[in-house]
Amino acid sequence: MSGSLVTVETFLIAHEAEMARGYLEAHGIDVFLADREMSRIHVSPLIGGVKLQVRAEDQERARELLAKIRRDAGGDEGDEVDR
Repeated sequence: MSGSLVTVETFLIAHEAEMARGYLEAHGIDVFLADREMSRIHVSPLIGGVKLQVRAEDQERARELLAKIRRDAGGDEGDEVDR
């Protein structure tokens, strides 16, 4: 992945980061999970969790999609973000 990376969300539970990653990738956004390997030795919370990172130019769209997941999970009505 080229370009500068921006952390758009941090997860204390690695599988939640993996699910968010899959969702963003399904919408065409490349994702890098920083500190993912640290979750395997159970120190992820000590270093601030697993950081979901995207290219700087994708950060707004990624944040919109992640907000949509939270709205949908909470049952709130929200605007469609999908293009």
